[in-house]
This record gives sequence, structure tokens and C-alpha cells, in this order.
Amino acid sequence: GNCMMGSYRCVKNEKIVFYEFMVIEQQEADSVPVLKLRHFNPGLIGWEDKDNPYSYLLTFLKDQKAVFERPDKKTVISYERLSQDTLKSTLTQETSGEKKTTEFIYSAGKNKK
Repeated sequence: GNCMMGSYRCVKNEKIVFYEFMVIEQQEADSVPVLKLRHFNPGLIGWEDKDNPYSYLLTFLKDQKAVFERPDKKTVISYERLSQDTLKSTLTQETSGEKKTTEFIYSAGKNKK
């Protein structure tokens, strides 16, 4: 179906903090794949406007690494397969001229942040 989908849940102190749902879609055969994601509070209360998910264009794809960037270039998400069962995701956000980077390491369904 020209897409991939995934989900993430943030749990702290055994309670859900938020959910994230994502898809990677390629609308046309010659178009760039786009990562689209939405966040939800417990109870599935959405953060983003219903018609405006966060969108990131694929800007780099080589070997086991994919990089997606928002059109305003202030947020970058990369995914890199480190081994057969380990994935590293790096989120870099620029706010007020400062960059903040957060890494997430996923292994066999467990988050080892």
C-alpha cells in the first residue's frame, strides 16, 4: 500500500504520558516519502490540529539509516538500524536558536532510553 506505520507510547512510573502514531507514505512513484506523525494524551486526546499532522520529508537514505526533516528545517528525526533487533532514533529540535538532541534506543520491543 506504499506506506509503513508504527506507534510509540511513553510510560513513566507505570502510567501513560502520551502516544505517538506515525506513517511513512509515498503518494506518487516519483515523490519523496513523507513521515507523518501525531501525538495523543491518555484518552486519545490529540495534540495536533486534525487536518495538520507533523510532516517530515525524507532527506537522506543510505544503508541502515533514514533521516526525515520538517520543511522549516527546525526538527529532524533520524532512524538507524544498529543491529537485527536494535533501532536508534534521534530527535533534534531547534527552539529559540538552541538545538536539543534526544536519543531513543529500541530493542526487541523495549525502550532503553
